[in-house]
Amino acid sequence: MRWCESPRPTFGPTPSGRNAARKFSGSEIIKVYPHRHAVPRELWSQLLDRATSEVEILVYVGMFLTDDRNILRKLTWKANDGARVRLLFGDPASAAIARRSTEGNIGKSTVSAKIRRTLAFFKPVSGVDGIEIRCHGTALYNSIYRYDDDMIVNPHVYGFQAPHASALHLRRLSGEVRQEFSLCFRARPVGGTPRTSSESKEVHWSAPADIAALDIGQANRLRIEHGLQQRAEPYIG
Repeated sequence: MRWCESPRPTFGPTPSGRNAARKFSGSEIIKVYPHRHAVPRELWSQLLDRATSEVEILVYVGMFLTDDRNILRKLTWKANDGARVRLLFGDPASAAIARRSTEGNIGKSTVSAKIRRTLAFFKPVSGVDGIEIRCHGTALYNSIYRYDDDMIVNPHVYGFQAPHASALHLRRLSGEVRQEFSLCFRARPVGGTPRTSSESKEVHWSAPADIAALDIGQANRLRIEHGLQQRAEPYIG
């Protein structure tokens, strides 16, 4: 555990942070809420209760989390059971926090005061093994709440306080990564031998009649089916 010791600590992306970003690069959007305050309180509680490996929160303030009277106890239980709990709040003395407060039209020191209250609330768990509480002074474009494979993302909007901005509930997919579009080419082998790689654990040629029995993702299956159909127009959907 590490408390907010330095008045202006700086942090770069850690390997685990980069891995988390990769994990969520193919996330499914479960639901979009018009405002963060529209996310049901029960959902926040359920996400925390279900998490067994990682609880990671990146915010400026996150004061609404203190409305859960049992959150300190829950975080302690999670850490004692082996989960990694990391809470990253805004540095109340940083220029980024003063700017965010001014942009929200709530006074230059309001956000800083809220952060100090939130830090005071979470300080009792600052000595628990497995719980890290730190501060950052970066310009934050999204507040992120991650509970294992589930994540709530709250984009920051100029002139809006975070509770009034939208929120997205994401869930990491266990299969393929979806892309905005893909270009598929019909080709024929002219040489070489199919080989496995870090991305392909098994490779082999298959007859069209065997496609239905293959264990492949739906998106890849559609690409193959469309290719076999000799489609003249691109598929959009």
